[in-house]
Amino acid sequence: MQYTTLKTPKDISSYYEEIKNAVWAHIFGVGALANPVTLAEVARLAEDLGYHSIFVADHLIVPRGLDSKYPYTGDGSFPYAPDQDWLDPMVALGYLAGQTRTIRLGTSVTVLPMRHPIVTAKQKEGIAVYQSSD
Repeated sequence: MQYTTLKTPKDISSYYEEIKNAVWAHIFGVGALANPVTLAEVARLAEDLGYHSIFVADHLIVPRGLDSKYPYTGDGSFPYAPDQDWLDPMVALGYLAGQTRTIRLGTSVTVLPMRHPIVTAKQKEGIAVYQSSD
């Protein structure tokens, strides 16, 4: 995994040019994709197809019900049951780092208020180290 440090507007502009036409995959590590074999197969397929990045989501708690409509489904229901397996994204990314070689890995959402920021940074650093080692 490669880290991209953006310090100046020129850095941001250069990085945007690199990724603006990239194809990314968002993989929820939930349900069938919580199975490590399936998760790795999907990640390797994305890598083989030339995807730039894979992102996994972070949900520490899945609600049993919602009083309001969930905005990202047609019927307003939350798409996952609370009793489905849902992988921790840092563990899933660490696993995927050992299963892939060139694709970039990250989280689409990290619920940082529920995580210690220093521990989270250390975990993400470890993911980068594991993926870059051969």
